[in-house]
Amino acid sequence: MEVVESGDYHAMTRKGEEVFEEGLCIPDHAGLFAEFSRTEMESGNIRYVLYSFDGEVGGGQVYLILEQGSGKIVEFNYFEATYE
Repeated sequence: MEVVESGDYHAMTRKGEEVFEEGLCIPDHAGLFAEFSRTEMESGNIRYVLYSFDGEVGGGQVYLILEQGSGKIVEFNYFEATYE
């Protein structure tokens, strides 16, 4: 959470890969990630957007997908794009 609050995209991607290993569970994800944007997916998973930016030259996002009921980590991912 400290890394996310820092706004450092690259630190978030590194720390997220270390912490959010596929298969681990976050049982209280609804409370823990309450302040983050979330999308309920058709697959029964929840996608939390931990960080998102959109500027004149590019954008990016860091997100975490969990099984809604169990909190099992399905995917941690991120992307960064440059606009031309």
